[in-house]
Amino acid sequence: MSELIDRLASEWGAEGFFHDRRKMSFSTNNAVRFLDLVESIDVSILSEREKKDAVLALWDQPFLALAYRDRCVEAGADFHEVQKWMVEISRVVRRKIEELLDAAPDREISSGVVSPNGSKMRLPGDKFDLDAVAQLAAADFPAIVPFLDDLVAWVADGNWPVARPVADLLVSIGADAVPALRQVLQGSDAIHQHFVLLLVGSRLSPDVAAALLGDLERLAGSPTPDQVREGVSELAEIILQKLDD
Repeated sequence: MSELIDRLASEWGAEGFFHDRRKMSFSTNNAVRFLDLVESIDVSILSEREKKDAVLALWDQPFLALAYRDRCVEAGADFHEVQKWMVEISRVVRRKIEELLDAAPDREISSGVVSPNGSKMRLPGDKFDLDAVAQLAAADFPAIVPFLDDLVAWVADGNWPVARPVADLLVSIGADAVPALRQVLQGSDAIHQHFVLLLVGSRLSPDVAAALLGDLERLAGSPTPDQVREGVSELAEIILQKLDD
């Protein structure tokens, strides 16, 4: 699954499909290749974590594509050809996300975590599920530690309603959240890394942030082009400066 997600992300790199669009051209063959890549995701073989990763990877694709449409048309691309592809990528991505979500059962934490009124805790079911985050925040802290990898996935987009309350929860957890944060910082999703640093990393106490020192130094000193473009390296440098103060 990680390989497929990396391939989706690579479409925004120097040699990807959208490289042609940045040069204000439009390749029908490459557009079809991109749609085939999305269609190739086999939901039946994915774990629950992989399904969530796939949804997060797919979510922004139509919006990212839309950002280039008008510029391509202004540069001479045929509007109807580009618009037809825009409609198709939205349809294909929406259908695949629905397939992934339909295959993902509601997850109730079965480790004995209960709210003050005795109800079971559960992980967010979607980006609007603020009730689930509130229940987790009210739970006994040690019991939710095994689910931090799942929680940090909901900080992948700071525009999601659950992103900031989940970030608040991760900040309050402190050192125990570090392994989940490092997993993101050592990955390839620059957008996710941006929001983890912005919403969580920049708010950690100095002693907790120091546990991320190696990752922060790498992101600030040797960032990828995507990490530079998404402001990851800049955020890492700001956090490092705070640690030096």
